Amino acid sequence: MKKRFNDNFYDKYREIKERAVSITIIADREGCLKIESHINQDKLKQRDVYEYGLQLIINGTTEETTEIVLKNIVNQEIDEQSKIFKTIQKEAVMFLFRNESTSKLLAIMNSYTDLTLEEDNLYDLGEHNEKNI
Repeated sequence: MKKRFNDNFYDKYREIKERAVSITIIADREGCLKIESHINQDKLKQRDVYEYGLQLIINGTTEETTEIVLKNIVNQEIDEQSKIFKTIQKEAVMFLFRNESTSKLLAIMNSYTDLTLEEDNLYDLGEHNEKNI
């Protein structure tokens, strides 16, 4: 079956998925302020959606304002794959405002791709569950 996205997209997707889960666990256990030391400053300077979103959270920006800012950045993207990837990043940031299971984050992120749950190693979402659904 032909895939919708190129290999670079899938590599970046897997990287952000792992990073988002890691950051979510840190925020759950230690609080959002503890994620500051995990922000990639080089990516932040380039206005990377995920890193910029994390900085907005640390700065105390409201959920509504954070979503507006990140959505505006995403909407400037012309390339379809880049736009989808940035949307995934935005969703991962917005997830930090919610008190939900990590498995829900993974399901949301996967829904933007054409990967099966097995291809995405999500065939048992319960394995990734830090909190009860």
